[in-house]
Amino acid sequence: MTTTHLQIYINDETHSVGAGTTIAQVRARFCPEATAAILNTVPNPPAETILRNHDRVYLYEHAGDFACADLRSLILARQPHAASEKLRGACVGIAGAGGLGSVVAENLARAGVGKLIIADFDVIEPSNLNRQRFRLSQLGLSKAEALAGNLREYTPFVDVAAVNERISADNCVRILGSCAIVCECFDAAESKASLVTALRRQIPGCIVVAASGLAGCGPARSITIRRVSDKLYIVGDQHSDSADGAGLFAARVGIAASMQALVVVQLILGEQI
Repeated sequence: MTTTHLQIYINDETHSVGAGTTIAQVRARFCPEATAAILNTVPNPPAETILRNHDRVYLYEHAGDFACADLRSLILARQPHAASEKLRGACVGIAGAGGLGSVVAENLARAGVGKLIIADFDVIEPSNLNRQRFRLSQLGLSKAEALAGNLREYTPFVDVAAVNERISADNCVRILGSCAIVCECFDAAESKASLVTALRRQIPGCIVVAASGLAGCGPARSITIRRVSDKLYIVGDQHSDSADGAGLFAARVGIAASMQALVVVQLILGEQI
């Protein structure tokens, strides 16, 4: 039997169109003012592209005035919709809002993770700005609160909670107990080990994505993902230390942080790591 009508999604709303309908026809009928289109995560499909059942189309003006709900659909239009819906339902904790944490948080917010809990007791100082996602105008502000504010500008549809406290074994359950996944983003090795141990003992169902070894400007390929168990992953080269005088560079710290964020996304989506 030939299908005469298709169900498609236009800016996440369900519509019925006739078989053989093209992108150009959908644009003319539903959003004639649109200057851009995305079809199933692919931008700028040819106008003559014939749509298939359950295709997902996003139409918008480049200089449009968008509501928050529209922004979520359009910002995440390059991701598969099913993946974005899974990410929307996740709650992730980020312990530390510095070179690692600020990059992890931004990557997860831009991916559409539904809730982020960011905890850090420190304030922003000039030496942070070579690798941490802050601005000169934010010097002296709480890292957790400044980062949360930045994320609300980029992705207002993400629920971001800022906790201006030092995370420890005494308060990790209170602050991070609702998180299925926690990213350890501390600086000092002792603090890293202490937090990971506390999380694994006190929140046994929580998955921890930690970092170890990201100093200097060594080869990117030396930064790897080590699966210690199904509840603990460690990203880094496992040995470099900024205390040795190798320093910290945004490019290398950013690689490790992005890999931490990728592990989180893979865990939420059930992908192989």
